[in-house]
Amino acid sequence: MADCIVFDIRQLQKSILLYRPVDRIFVHLIDGVISSVPEEVSVKIFANHAQEIPSAVAHLSERVVCSLPFSREPVIVVELAGSGAGLRDLFSPQLRAMTQVVTIVDGGLADPADGRQILVLRLRSTASDCEADEELRVALPVIVEEDLRGEPDPLDATQLEMLFGDSVPVIAVDGALATDKDIMRAVLGLTRRNPARILVCGDRSVVDAPEISVLRAGPALLARIARRSLAVLVPREGGAEALSMSEVMQFGGRCVAVGDVLEVQDIGELAALPVVPSPRHERPDYGALWARIVASLPTISPPAVPERPRIALVTPIFPQKGGPPHSSLDFAMALAEVADVEIWTDGDMLPAHRSRVNAVFRLDGHFDPERYDGIVYVLGNHPMYLKIFDLMREHGGALILHDAHMIDFLNHRYGGKRLGALLSEEYGAPVDVSDPGRVIGNLASYGRPFLQEIVRYASPTIVHSPTSAALLRSLYGVEASYFPVAMPYPFERSELTSEARLQAKLALGIAPSRPCIASFGEVHMLKGAKQCLFVMKELADWGIDFQFLFVGPVDQVLGGELRDRIAQYGLQDHVMIKGAVSEADYIQHLKAVDIVLQIRQIPFGQVSGALLDAVSAGMHGVASENLARSIEAPAMVRRVSDKASPTIYAEQLAEMIRAKSYEERPGPGWEDFAARHDFGRYARKFLSLLFPGRH
Repeated sequence: MADCIVFDIRQLQKSILLYRPVDRIFVHLIDGVISSVPEEVSVKIFANHAQEIPSAVAHLSERVVCSLPFSREPVIVVELAGSGAGLRDLFSPQLRAMTQVVTIVDGGLADPADGRQILVLRLRSTASDCEADEELRVALPVIVEEDLRGEPDPLDATQLEMLFGDSVPVIAVDGALATDKDIMRAVLGLTRRNPARILVCGDRSVVDAPEISVLRAGPALLARIARRSLAVLVPREGGAEALSMSEVMQFGGRCVAVGDVLEVQDIGELAALPVVPSPRHERPDYGALWARIVASLPTISPPAVPERPRIALVTPIFPQKGGPPHSSLDFAMALAEVADVEIWTDGDMLPAHRSRVNAVFRLDGHFDPERYDGIVYVLGNHPMYLKIFDLMREHGGALILHDAHMIDFLNHRYGGKRLGALLSEEYGAPVDVSDPGRVIGNLASYGRPFLQEIVRYASPTIVHSPTSAALLRSLYGVEASYFPVAMPYPFERSELTSEARLQAKLALGIAPSRPCIASFGEVHMLKGAKQCLFVMKELADWGIDFQFLFVGPVDQVLGGELRDRIAQYGLQDHVMIKGAVSEADYIQHLKAVDIVLQIRQIPFGQVSGALLDAVSAGMHGVASENLARSIEAPAMVRRVSDKASPTIYAEQLAEMIRAKSYEERPGPGWEDFAARHDFGRYARKFLSLLFPGRH
């Protein structure tokens, strides 16, 4: 059995309502297969992101993807005939040999006495150019939908009375028959001796006459038309646009299956035909049906895994600012050791780095996905990733996601109105996005990080927190893999000796006689800036001597507010806002600082690059529970509950300072951490994920 099943619902998206019988059978098949296959088989719903998801499959929204799987694993695609460009044409040549396709065609009714619908399943591999390698015919019972049995809305009820309000009989004709001139002329001929109305249930009729009206009726109205019409004419060989013969029979209507010609000659003959009740059937065994389909599929021979696959890395890159660009550079350098790497970026790579990859292209250049064995996109919660996201929406591929939520990014990409619609759809209730910051602050209460719009275009998604990976799998059913976040600044033990650290302190003007605490990274309210000052006030009130540094960029307004609080708390001799520093000075700070303090209260596995950097330097510290867990911080980082008061953080710091445990550098667990968080290991694991079985 394939590792992944993809149901193509683009044909269903052409209408919000499921007008065709085969569409309704298709939805039941999707539900049946999902409930029958083993949990380890991934089942996805492939949709056009520019069109609405039909209400009949809305309950499967967490399985919806808008790009094709890019990992080299066997895939079965199930599609309706007439979907336009088949998924076969969307797969890259490298993946076609891994894919099998089941195309569903409406084959009409098996037998009026049987009442089951025939589906013709055309089976082929995407490596084949023929229409079908095999053909399988299966008979399925037609399950009448609740919306067909429901009450019509007032407008539909009015239309119904206009059609049936007098004694003139109505002959209902399925829209598929209304495209045949000979049949429609024959139907019109039935009304020459005995007046009758002809109602086409569809979009058009090739014959115009005063007796003919055309109506694209909703499901509830269709059921009543079937009951009240003199007869309902449907195509014998399948392809009905409104009602199947089985559905008409279940509604108690008189159904006439029409082939190449209309066999009745007048209305009297039509009215004399019996109303045949439809036999009842049990729900089909979809597990057995799917097993039969899989057994009938043509065999495939997966292509050999390339020795050095060609990989497109679509990312911001150093010297662009921020943690992810720096991380992408290190990843690219490690990946270039085992693969042919081409970078797509708006950053200006340094010549020394450009020389180590195959090529570098601008994001607005012509991107041809078929050039690559694998594509990986890097995204974070910032507008700098807009072009990258749009490329991912168009072409699909693997995703390295650096942030636990993307609210700010989505707000920039779509604007407030669309953001509200996306979040409300995912949450299942209205979400007020007039203040996106408030949504971010309340993510825990929503119980989700609102990432559905991001991860639906990617396969697989790589995150750097086990919490995030588990959450994405459970909430969205996506292929989410946890990779321990690699260290941008790996240190050697010789760089962390007492002498080396003393030199760093002196170079930075940090007093060696006082324990130095620091919070690294951008200074922000959501990153615990004010809480840090509360903690420092507690330490000062307890008479503990220390120095505390904010090392990272700070907004001018926030910086002024923090300085006012420093003065208010009497911390001028203890706290300094260093602001943004050069990379060289940042590395020196990582050596010189004794204790890291990182406080953040964003749930769902938000990774702290600053905490990672501090641990890379063997630094002891105190951090919020979720931050420490997200990078699997070793024992030298003490964990404090995310909801704990500043006093708890202060107590942990005070205990560490009194015991002078911070003087042991690197701290316990550092060597194992460094081995697990190495970029070479990260790159090899990435290739193994994209190319299973590769060694």
